[in-house]
Amino acid sequence: MAGSPGGREVDRLAIRVLPDTSGFATSLQHFLDRIEERAKVAVPVAPDVSGFTEQLRTRLARVRAKLPVGITPDTTEFAQRLRTSLAGSRAQVKVKVVPDASGFITGVRSVAAGAECFGSRCRSPRTPTVSTSVSSRRSTGSGRG
Repeated sequence: MAGSPGGREVDRLAIRVLPDTSGFATSLQHFLDRIEERAKVAVPVAPDVSGFTEQLRTRLARVRAKLPVGITPDTTEFAQRLRTSLAGSRAQVKVKVVPDASGFITGVRSVAAGAECFGSRCRSPRTPTVSTSVSSRRSTGSGRG
């Protein structure tokens, strides 16, 4: 070819060239580690905490409303504290009482008959066993005069 950059071309030849990459990964990693050590930058951080407390409380309230949490109150001193705080007050509370009378008549009847009842279960009355011994000898001293 007359216009080729190297002059006149007579024939073509292909030569395969393979680079020597043995040790390339190790060398590259070493180089990148050195760059990372030298390129550290310190950036001062000043967070904006305005409104943080209100946002936190709002979000916690939402979360707490969704989570069912079992509560076991400590009532060891509750009754005493209640009596102390209510002492001298004239508060009146009206409570509607709906008694459960199921089994009441049966219980009364069985108690009247001598049975023992616990809840809705009744037992027949127990008959005591009395043993007596009769002596065939008569007492001579009757105590009469």
